[in-house]
Amino acid sequence: MAAYSAFTRLDAFYWDIESALDVAIMTMVAQNNGVGKVDRVKRIALVDLALYFGISAVIGVIYYVFA
Repeated sequence: MAAYSAFTRLDAFYWDIESALDVAIMTMVAQNNGVGKVDRVKRIALVDLALYFGISAVIGVIYYVFA
């Protein structure tokens, strides 16, 4: 039961970070798309993917080490 509780707390921490990134990225993409700066939208999307993969990798390693 304690392991399940620890996992759900870590999982909630992960999804909080991802949700915050989602909101920030949506705002930046919407503003730049509205102005017509498609090159900036593409760069934002690439940086967003890099952040997602980086954060997911770090938290995945933490899950693996402490599992």
